[in-house]
Amino acid sequence: MNHPEKKHPDHLERVSACLMPRAEAALAHPEIENICNDAVAYLSEKRTYLPASIYVVVDTEELRGLLEPHWNAHGIDARDVGPRTLFFYLPSNFNLWAILGMATQPPETFNRPQLDLRNNTTYLGWSARIGSEAGVTVVQVPAGWETSDALSAAFRSTTHEWGWMPVVMVAGDTVAVGGFVVEEELELGLQAAIMSAQSVLPEEVYSEEELAAAAEQAELNGLKPWIIDRWREDGQLTLEPEVLVRDGV
Repeated sequence: MNHPEKKHPDHLERVSACLMPRAEAALAHPEIENICNDAVAYLSEKRTYLPASIYVVVDTEELRGLLEPHWNAHGIDARDVGPRTLFFYLPSNFNLWAILGMATQPPETFNRPQLDLRNNTTYLGWSARIGSEAGVTVVQVPAGWETSDALSAAFRSTTHEWGWMPVVMVAGDTVAVGGFVVEEELELGLQAAIMSAQSVLPEEVYSEEELAAAAEQAELNGLKPWIIDRWREDGQLTLEPEVLVRDGV
């Protein structure tokens, strides 16, 4: 298999996240709590329940004061940073070691159906082990226009063909600042997954018995129980944040 040629500097493969206490970070950068509080307030008005986690696409300039020390510490030129930032507001059981690894982890791209095994969705996924749990938790974000546009803007296809996607993760008492490189391989993989998700029929993959059993499961638990709380299946835990876009993006 031929992989696209790497164009980003080597040192960007060894970037670590910056961790700080949430209270300390909020004092220096009140926009962190503003984003969390605004997201919760908005969803409280729109939903009958609050999701277990929230994901917000934010204008990078709004978070520049928080992000820039991380860029400077790791030799990341501000001109190479994407105009959008991926902001995760996760449950408090995501301890500092979990978000430390996730904050600089390039996401995996995959397709997954709803619990009734229909309506495939393309996701970007970040994996972590939480505490002493044996299984892995995958935080999966739908690859809708909000995230696809953010990745494409960071990729800079007409110029450099790579860029830095900043990431902020808030969980419990901790804030993690990181990011990952967006390069052609990620963009091509995302495009291929989206095309594949649109072309697969459930009847071609699953038997009638499997579809009937899945329909019963969905009737009991909903089509996407992994939004309400982490969902265990085949030894893996899955969590899907509610996706929002911050005003100004």
